[in-house]
Amino acid sequence: MKFKINQMQLSKAISIVAKAVSTKTTMEILKGIYFEIEDDNLVLTANNLELGIQTNVPCEVYESGKIVIEAKIISDIIRKMPNDIIHFQSIEDTDFIELRCKNSKFNIKYLKCDDFPMPAYIDERTFVRLDAQDFKDLVLKTGYAISNNNPNPVYMSHFFKVEKDEFVMFSIDGFRFSFMKKRFEESSFDEKKLILKGNTLIDIAKTIEDSQESIKFSYDDKHICIIIDNTIITSNLIVGNFLDYESIIPQAPTSTAKIKLSDLKSAVERVSLLSNNKLIKFESKDFMMNITSRNDQIGDANEIVDIELNGENFTIAFNCDYILDAMKYIDDEYLIMNVINSVSPCTITPESNEDYKNVVLPVRIR
Repeated sequence: MKFKINQMQLSKAISIVAKAVSTKTTMEILKGIYFEIEDDNLVLTANNLELGIQTNVPCEVYESGKIVIEAKIISDIIRKMPNDIIHFQSIEDTDFIELRCKNSKFNIKYLKCDDFPMPAYIDERTFVRLDAQDFKDLVLKTGYAISNNNPNPVYMSHFFKVEKDEFVMFSIDGFRFSFMKKRFEESSFDEKKLILKGNTLIDIAKTIEDSQESIKFSYDDKHICIIIDNTIITSNLIVGNFLDYESIIPQAPTSTAKIKLSDLKSAVERVSLLSNNKLIKFESKDFMMNITSRNDQIGDANEIVDIELNGENFTIAFNCDYILDAMKYIDDEYLIMNVINSVSPCTITPESNEDYKNVVLPVRIR
C-alpha cells in the first residue's frame, strides 16, 4: 500500500468513522479502522458490530492495498500532524506502515484485515432522499429522553415508525416522554416499526452538518442505513416490543396555559438554584403563575411569569431538570402547558406545532 493524502481531509474522515470504533472489546480488530484503496480514494471503515460507518477521501494512489490500524493511535497521530500532504507506505516484509509529513515520520504496526467485519449492505434501489435538517430535527428533539443507565431496555431505546410519508420518533425514560412526527413529501414506505439502541440516531444526526441539504435513508429487517454524501452509516435494529405511544400521550387536560418560552426558562433556571432535590412548584392564579422552590438549609425562591390560562387554576411540581430539557428544543416564542391534575403527566408543546410533544411526570407534593 502506497498513497499520499491531505492531512485535514484524512483527519476529518477518521473523526467520522471513529464513532463506530469499539472501545470495550477483547477483539483487537474492532478497535481498529479499516483502510482500503479503491480507485483514487482511500475508504475508511469502522464497525463495532452494532454501528458501522464507512467514508472515503480522495488520494493519490501509487500502490493499492488494505490494512487495519488501531483507531486511537492513527487518530492522535493524524490530528497532530502539520496541515500538509501525508505519505503512507507499507514497509516490505513487515507488518508496519510508514507515515511521513514534512519533518515527521512514524512507523505504525497494523493488523491484517481478513477478520474485519464489514457493515451490512442494503440495496441502493431502496433508498429515499430526505430533507437532512428535518431528519436531524426529528432525531435531536426526541432523543433527550433516552436513559443512559436504566436496566430496562425500553428506556434505553429510540423508537422510530415509518408509514408512507410520515415519520414518528419517540423515547421514554420512565419520567418523561418525547414524541414528534414529520412528513417527508418525497418518501413512501410500507409501515415499519424500528427500535434502535440508545443514542445511535443522535450520533448519526450529529454528523449532519447545518449546510447539508439532503440525506438518503433506507432499512431492512435487521438494519437502518443513512447515506450522508460519501458517508454510509449502518446500524443494527433491536428486536423487541414497540410501545403503544398513543396511549402514553395524556388526553383531555383540565387546564391549558400559554407561556412565553424565554420567560419560563429564565424563571425556572433561577428558581432551581435554591431547589431541594431539584423540586420546583408551579401554581397558576388566573393570568400569572408562581414558580417556587425551597431549601431548608439555604432559603426559598419565587418567580412570577405571565400566562394565558384556559380552564382551572392548578398546582403541580416537577424535577427542574426535566422541565428545562422539555423546553430545550422548542423553537417557538410561546409554549403550551397542558395540565390534568397534580399527579398526572403534563404535556408541553410549541404553540405552533402539536406534532411535537414533551410529556413530563410530576413530583407528588407533600
